[in-house]
Amino acid sequence: MFFSDPPASACYGYGSLPSDYSFAAAAPSIYSNGAACGRYYCVKCTSNGCRNSNVIRVKILDLCPGCPGAFDLSQQAFARIANPDAGVINIDYYQ
Repeated sequence: MFFSDPPASACYGYGSLPSDYSFAAAAPSIYSNGAACGRYYCVKCTSNGCRNSNVIRVKILDLCPGCPGAFDLSQQAFARIANPDAGVINIDYYQ
Protein backbone atom coordinates (compact mmCIF):
# COMPACT_ATOMS: atom_id res chain seq x y z
CA MET A 1 0.00 0.00 0.00
CA PHE A 2 1.35 3.43 -0.87
CA PHE A 3 -0.02 6.89 -1.26
CA SER A 4 -0.59 9.43 -3.95
CA ASP A 5 -2.97 12.31 -4.28
CA PRO A 6 -4.40 12.27 -7.82
CA PRO A 7 -7.83 13.60 -8.60
CA ALA A 8 -10.42 10.85 -8.37
CA SER A 9 -11.73 9.79 -11.75
CA ALA A 10 -12.86 6.17 -12.24
CA CYS A 11 -15.81 6.65 -9.90
CA TYR A 12 -17.10 9.82 -11.54
CA GLY A 13 -20.51 10.69 -10.15
CA TYR A 14 -20.03 9.29 -6.64
CA GLY A 15 -20.12 12.60 -4.84
CA SER A 16 -17.46 14.97 -3.70
CA LEU A 17 -14.25 14.31 -1.85
CA PRO A 18 -14.64 13.69 1.88
CA SER A 19 -14.04 16.92 3.80
CA ASP A 20 -10.96 15.43 5.50
CA TYR A 21 -9.62 14.11 2.16
CA SER A 22 -9.70 10.51 3.41
CA PHE A 23 -10.20 8.75 0.11
CA ALA A 24 -8.56 5.91 -1.77
CA ALA A 25 -8.24 4.13 -5.06
CA ALA A 26 -9.01 0.42 -4.89
CA ALA A 27 -7.16 -2.51 -6.44
CA PRO A 28 -9.18 -4.29 -9.16
CA SER A 29 -10.16 -7.13 -6.82
CA ILE A 30 -11.87 -4.66 -4.48
CA TYR A 31 -12.99 -2.18 -7.17
CA SER A 32 -15.03 -4.97 -8.79
CA ASN A 33 -15.86 -3.17 -12.03
CA GLY A 34 -17.00 -0.08 -10.14
CA ALA A 35 -19.13 -1.79 -7.49
CA ALA A 36 -16.88 -0.33 -4.76
CA CYS A 37 -17.35 3.27 -5.92
CA GLY A 38 -18.64 5.39 -3.06
CA ARG A 39 -18.17 2.63 -0.47
CA TYR A 40 -16.31 3.29 2.73
CA TYR A 41 -13.62 1.00 4.14
CA CYS A 42 -11.97 1.06 7.54
CA VAL A 43 -8.17 0.83 7.31
CA LYS A 44 -5.54 0.22 10.00
CA CYS A 45 -1.75 0.20 9.60
CA THR A 46 -0.13 -3.05 10.81
CA SER A 47 3.55 -2.73 9.87
CA ASN A 48 6.66 -0.64 10.42
CA GLY A 49 6.01 3.03 9.86
CA CYS A 50 2.65 3.08 11.65
CA ARG A 51 1.95 6.29 13.56
CA ASN A 52 -0.58 4.74 15.90
CA SER A 53 -3.18 2.01 16.08
CA ASN A 54 -5.98 4.25 14.81
CA VAL A 55 -8.49 3.02 12.27
CA ILE A 56 -9.39 5.51 9.55
CA ARG A 57 -12.36 5.47 7.21
CA VAL A 58 -11.74 6.05 3.49
CA LYS A 59 -14.12 6.49 0.59
CA ILE A 60 -13.38 4.67 -2.66
CA LEU A 61 -13.23 7.22 -5.46
CA ASP A 62 -10.95 5.63 -8.03
CA LEU A 63 -9.43 2.47 -9.47
CA CYS A 64 -5.76 1.66 -8.99
CA PRO A 65 -5.03 -1.00 -11.62
CA GLY A 66 -1.37 -1.25 -10.63
CA CYS A 67 -1.80 -1.34 -6.86
CA PRO A 68 0.24 -4.13 -5.30
CA GLY A 69 -2.10 -4.21 -2.31
CA ALA A 70 -5.66 -3.27 -1.54
CA PHE A 71 -5.66 0.53 -1.69
CA ASP A 72 -3.77 3.59 -2.79
CA LEU A 73 -4.57 6.10 -0.06
CA SER A 74 -4.69 9.86 -0.43
CA GLN A 75 -1.73 11.62 1.19
CA GLN A 76 -3.96 12.88 3.99
CA ALA A 77 -5.36 9.42 4.77
CA PHE A 78 -1.92 7.80 4.67
CA ALA A 79 -0.43 10.43 7.01
CA ARG A 80 -3.16 9.77 9.59
CA ILE A 81 -2.01 6.18 10.10
CA ALA A 82 1.64 6.05 8.97
CA ASN A 83 4.76 8.07 8.43
CA PRO A 84 4.69 9.20 4.77
CA ASP A 85 8.40 8.33 4.53
CA ALA A 86 7.41 4.66 4.90
CA GLY A 87 5.86 4.80 1.43
CA VAL A 88 4.45 1.27 1.56
CA ILE A 89 2.75 -0.27 4.60
CA ASN A 90 0.78 -3.36 5.48
CA ILE A 91 -2.84 -2.89 6.49
CA ASP A 92 -5.93 -4.59 7.80
CA TYR A 93 -9.19 -3.40 6.34
CA TYR A 94 -12.90 -4.09 6.44
CA GLN A 95 -16.05 -2.53 5.11
